[in-house]
Amino acid sequence: MITTFSKPQPQKMRIWYLSIIDSSKQPNYFELFNEGAKTIARPGVDVEFHGMPTGTYGDLVPAEVVRYAYVMSLNIQFILDNVLRAQEEAFDVFAIGSVQDLGLEEARSLSNIH
Repeated sequence: MITTFSKPQPQKMRIWYLSIIDSSKQPNYFELFNEGAKTIARPGVDVEFHGMPTGTYGDLVPAEVVRYAYVMSLNIQFILDNVLRAQEEAFDVFAIGSVQDLGLEEARSLSNIH
């Protein structure tokens, strides 16, 4: 009897990456991330990049508003809304692109996405 083994097919993985930047202010930001992801991701890994809504920070950048608790609470709510959307759309991973780890604890308690 001859046993043959088939090569396992790579599993597909979908990653939702949410940055707290207003991408309309830095149009090449996600292009550069996308190029990097294509370079390092294995076949079958799709990464979608998302940012904050246009005008979130007015004329400021995120680093200038992190000291305002109210603005950060709005950002956290936006992050949590996106976690739920990513879960509904069957993403496997949700990544928050922020040095401050905004909403990380809340997102972990809200979703089963890793």
